[in-house]
Order: sequence, then C-alpha cells, then structure tokens
Amino acid sequence: MVASEKNMQMIMELADAFGPSGFEDDVLAVARKWADGLGVIEEDHMRNLYIHRKENTGNKPVIMLDAHSDEVGFMIHSIKPNGTLRFVTLGRFSNIALSSADVLVRNALGEYIPGIIAAKPVHFMTAAERANGGVPEISSLVIDIGATSYDEAVNKFHIRIGEPGVPATRCRYDAEHDVLFGKGFDCRVGCAAVIETLRRLELGLQTCRDDTLRRINRGHTARQAEEAVRAALDAGLLVCGHLMAGLPGEDENDFLDGVDWAVSLGMQGLKLHNVYVPQGTELARQWRAGGYRPLARDEYVDMLCAALPRIPSTVVMQRIQADPAPGELLAPAWALEKRGIITDLRRALAARGLWQGCRADAAEARPEWYGG
Repeated sequence: MVASEKNMQMIMELADAFGPSGFEDDVLAVARKWADGLGVIEEDHMRNLYIHRKENTGNKPVIMLDAHSDEVGFMIHSIKPNGTLRFVTLGRFSNIALSSADVLVRNALGEYIPGIIAAKPVHFMTAAERANGGVPEISSLVIDIGATSYDEAVNKFHIRIGEPGVPATRCRYDAEHDVLFGKGFDCRVGCAAVIETLRRLELGLQTCRDDTLRRINRGHTARQAEEAVRAALDAGLLVCGHLMAGLPGEDENDFLDGVDWAVSLGMQGLKLHNVYVPQGTELARQWRAGGYRPLARDEYVDMLCAALPRIPSTVVMQRIQADPAPGELLAPAWALEKRGIITDLRRALAARGLWQGCRADAAEARPEWYGG
C-alpha cells in the first residue's frame, strides 16, 4: 500500500462522508476527528473549517494550505404524484453517467435514504430522444426511493423539498493493484493531504559537514539543523530529512557519516538523492570548468548499498534518487532514469545479500522483492 494504513483510512472516511455543496457537515466532522490534537480548530458560518497549528503563536511566517470539502450532488426540487423525486444538480454531472446510478438522499430526520436515478426506457423514447443516443436530459430524470405516492414520500420517507443527495458510491481499496475507488476524491484527497501535511515537516539537512554546508551556501550549520529536527519532533510533527550524495568536496565516507548522523536524530523518514547539475547554477559553472564531477551511476548505487543497511527498517525511505525538472538537467544523464536506478539497486542489494536495516534492526527481515 502506497499510503499508510492510517492515511488510507482517513482518505476513505473523507471520501465516504456525505457532503454536497452547502451540506458539508459530515465531511467537517470527519476532518475534525483526524485533525484532533493539531491545534485550534474553528468553523465559520459558511462551513469553512480552519485548523491552526498550536505552535503558531505569532511573529512567524504563515502558510495557508486549502482544499474544498464538498462534492457534486443533487437537491430535490419537487415530488411527483407517483412518489419519485425530481432534482437539480449541485455541480456538473455528465448526463450519460446518471441513469441507473445509486444515490443517497438525506431526509428531514437526517437519515440517508437509498434510491436510484430512473430514466425513460429506450422503447418509450421519441425519435428525437433516440437520435441523441438515448442519453436523457437531466431535467427528465427522477430519483426512485421506493415511494409509490407523494404522501408516502413525505410522510413515510420524510422527504422535503430542498433535501440534498449524493452518489452512493462507497470507497474501496484494491490491494492487489494498489488502486483506490470512490467518490469525491476531488478534493477529499486534498483535505487528507492538508491534515497530514500539518503533521509533517521535511528538512533539507544535505550533510553533517559544516565546511560543505558553507561551500554550497546552505545558510545553516549541522548543529542548527539538529536543533530544527528536535524542535519539530518535540512539536509532534513527523519529520523527513534530506541527504545528498556526491556533494562537492565529499566522498562516500562523508555521505555515510551524514546517514549515521541523520539516523541518530530519530526522524521518521529520509530522502536520499544524488547531486545533479541543473541549468543556470554555480554548480553548472563549476562543472563546465571541470571543477566538479557528478557521481557515476554505479558509484551512486554502491553508496546506496552501503547506506541502506545502516538505516533502521522503521525509517520510511521516501526517495532514493534525484528527480530533475524537465529541461533543467545538464549532468549526469542517468539521473533521468528512475526506473533503471531502482532496478540496478535491487539487483545490487540482492547480489550482496543486503537490505534496509539488515545491519541495524532487521537482520532477518528480507524484503519481499529480495532475490538473493
């Protein structure tokens, strides 16, 4: 599973929550649950939910992360004598996707009544209607909840004009293919990302050597980076640190010293990546002048094979190679071959009988892909 079990559960609960535009109460309740403990949670009369980190005590930069919690849905605008419900859409649907769709309609008691969107059968359509491929106009569709009369819809099912509805799709996860199915992913996944981001922090440590940090103009020392990591962990954040292999003036031993240092700080995640030469930088000038040579592909794989065994298996490796933006890479060309690097690394680890944590906390825990 790409996402953690906890995050997957959060996404699924948010996706399943009933929340067409203007009726997002259930979604906000789920968001409140998952944001509990992060800080101050407020809501305004427009149903906007605000989550303020408790460490934001003023005199600090403020960054806003936002996502919308609503979804496309329906509103009942009339009840026909036969008990079916006419509706208008809240947001835009494709006409072809609505016929025979399962839906939920909220009633006056706050209950969710199941229904199905009914359309005129093809053999009852006029020639003009069939000429359109049999795709009905939304205005001709109705929701059938099982009521047989207006009176039954109102008094037995407790349906009122203006009640909201949504597709009745339930979120589910296909573990074999790592695919999530559901409704409202736009932008419930965004809501989950906002909440999880408030729990996390990434820090560009890059190296534990102060002379290298000065050389590459990082603007901080290793001690200051340590203090930032500890402050973030003390604040309850999940912290991921970045380390770079092949920095100017450093060799493999320097990189491995940095790995050991980063592990000692107790962060939950690490990103390792090779240095590459981007357009328009001081490093590009040095490279063109022959003053810098980026790592060869096999050199970097060797460094990863030396680093991963000393990183505990509980540390999430969020990246193991650089990811140049399109058009910015000058060297090395292999930095663009992400799939190939991963394949090379797996083969090299298996050939040497190594895996993440095998020299730290997981001497016997060979990964599933291990082929040695």
